[in-house]
Amino acid sequence: MLTVGGQSDAFHEALRSYCYRSPRLSALEVLYLDAFWEFLAARVYPQWLAPNLITLLGGLCDLAAFALTVAHSPNLRGEAPRWVYAGSAALLLTYQSLDGSDGKQARRTRSGSALGELMDHGLDACVIGLITAFTVDAMGFGWSSAELWLTILGAQWAFMLTNMTLLLTGCMEIGLIDVMELQTSMAGGRHPIARLPRRRRAHRAAPPIASRAVGIAASLFRNALSVRHARREAGDRDVRLGQQFFSLVVYSALVLLCFVRVREKHGMAGNQSMLLLLLCCNFCFGEMVARMLMLRLGRVRLPVVPYSVLCLCVFVAAVEVGPIAQLLTVGLAGISFFAFFTSSVLAIARALQIHPFRVRGAVHWYTLRGAKQF
Repeated sequence: MLTVGGQSDAFHEALRSYCYRSPRLSALEVLYLDAFWEFLAARVYPQWLAPNLITLLGGLCDLAAFALTVAHSPNLRGEAPRWVYAGSAALLLTYQSLDGSDGKQARRTRSGSALGELMDHGLDACVIGLITAFTVDAMGFGWSSAELWLTILGAQWAFMLTNMTLLLTGCMEIGLIDVMELQTSMAGGRHPIARLPRRRRAHRAAPPIASRAVGIAASLFRNALSVRHARREAGDRDVRLGQQFFSLVVYSALVLLCFVRVREKHGMAGNQSMLLLLLCCNFCFGEMVARMLMLRLGRVRLPVVPYSVLCLCVFVAAVEVGPIAQLLTVGLAGISFFAFFTSSVLAIARALQIHPFRVRGAVHWYTLRGAKQF
């Protein structure tokens, strides 16, 4: 855990010198999304609404969509009613709007800071797996399909590579066709293919999953080239890029190992274990991204492999023991992530003397103007 007292002067200096550089806009952002987000910040959000609260609400939308899907389609085979798919698509688009407009609100309220970047990207990392899972559910492949887990890892790799360009140059490399376009296509493709007859199911499932696979593969290739270009631009800057790649490779290998062990032990009936594995993966990946962000924002040197990733090693053994052991392992991974993320948020907030969920000087329902903010 991080403590303000234990931080060096470099930590405070890095936070004071923080400057956000907006990435270039993708196609849909140029077309209408950027103007829509500006409208939300200028005309819809009240002045007291903190940008980090908007970020948190967006993450809760994805969590609600995932819970809704799993509750009605526990096998992830597209068995939920059609209104569930419509609802999850609406929640995904709501998350997209909140995630895109929190920065607009930060500039409007002049409350942008390094804390906002940590909250935004850290929570995004935690919901990538959930978004992929409830989207692939509409394809009807199920928890035990390799397509699901390879898609999750591909999406996480693409996100991590994009944040590596941020680590190297201070600005994310965004392409003309990027995450907003992929999210919009995912929301538009929420139809239960698995409820079709078997012959039609195979025909209808191929194009959507192929388009997502091609999109993620293209993002991986482009982001890898962006990291290579950003590495040359960064020169000799010490960002420990090798450590980031090492952690990501170790994480991916452990996820695939856990997936194989669960499928070998339970076959196609290991839905509960697969769900717990997904939650463990989300916590592990979230901590990896949070640690990389702390390296960028506060120059904080941390161990090569996050503690939560070690929980994946324990999960392999827990598969042989039973669901209680798996649940305890997920709990340890969650504690590791939340402990690090919360302590990081508080360390930055105290160093900058701001409150994570309040706008300084704003009048709202629980704070008077001029009251102490933290």
